[in-house]
Amino acid sequence: MNFQKKVTKTNYVREYVRVLNGLLDLTPREIDVLVAMIKIDNAFVPRTPTEVKNIISTDNRRLILKETNMGKSNFTKILNKLIAIRLLVLSKDSKYVINELLKPKLDNNNKIELRFVLNVE
Repeated sequence: MNFQKKVTKTNYVREYVRVLNGLLDLTPREIDVLVAMIKIDNAFVPRTPTEVKNIISTDNRRLILKETNMGKSNFTKILNKLIAIRLLVLSKDSKYVINELLKPKLDNNNKIELRFVLNVE
């Protein structure tokens, strides 16, 4: 069975997370934070050859707080949940990054294809 939905370039990350939310069970605020983090991750370009990605660096935290209009304490609670459910993981450089399994990957036709497998016992 194939379900398809057309989305725009500006909202495809949010729609992707909303589709996955049946499995992730995130609140609307947690979705907002995760979407902001994925967008930051997608836009990351190292300024120097030695710069490593850190999705929760001080600058990124400020950007996420501003974009989601959230206080630090609520953000910290959400951050801890995202780490606990392994949506944020430590990289080999000991910096937090989005789990590679979660990142939306556009194919050559600007489509994201998801496959769900349910093992019924």
